[in-house]
Amino acid sequence: MEETDRPNETKPALPREWEMIVTAFMPNLKMIENRFDRIDIDIRELHVGQKDISSRMTLLEKRMDLFEAQVDKRFEQLTGEFRDFKADTKWRFEQVDKRFEQLTGELRDFKADVKWRFEQVDKRFEQIDKRFELVDKRFEQVDKRFEGIDHRLEQIVASIDRLGDKIDARDARQRSFTLRMFGIAITISFLGVLGVLVKTFGLH
Repeated sequence: MEETDRPNETKPALPREWEMIVTAFMPNLKMIENRFDRIDIDIRELHVGQKDISSRMTLLEKRMDLFEAQVDKRFEQLTGEFRDFKADTKWRFEQVDKRFEQLTGELRDFKADVKWRFEQVDKRFEQIDKRFELVDKRFEQVDKRFEGIDHRLEQIVASIDRLGDKIDARDARQRSFTLRMFGIAITISFLGVLGVLVKTFGLH
């Protein structure tokens, strides 16, 4: 390649044998030169491709860095949201625990109140039982009193029967006396009427 670029330089005279050798190899040298030119072009294209690949790799790295930053940011957001979710869940469970504690306390108070009320009911039933016992005793006393009253009534009935017998005897005497007095009164009345008639008709 350099020999063709220098036409003005004087070439030294070569022997004929060398000229024949050079002439024989000239086509091969030209082919080799063409191949070197092609290799040079390929190398330059390779450099261009390498630069393009390098720029693409740089762009890809930038995209990867951006993607990584976005992923990190998203993970940070998710971490914050998860932290908030954990805090909110913890607070809600604390509220549920407090509510269960309140319900447990209310249930304990309710059980104590129900127990106290049943105790009061038991005491009242005991009082009612005692009152029923007193009522039973009073009924027994009333039964005894009724027995005494029955006995007293029997005595009164017997006394009334005796008194009735006496009254019947007295009534018999009183009736005979009344009949006599009634007969006397009728006789006197008849005599009075007769006297009036005599005076009226002038029979004397």
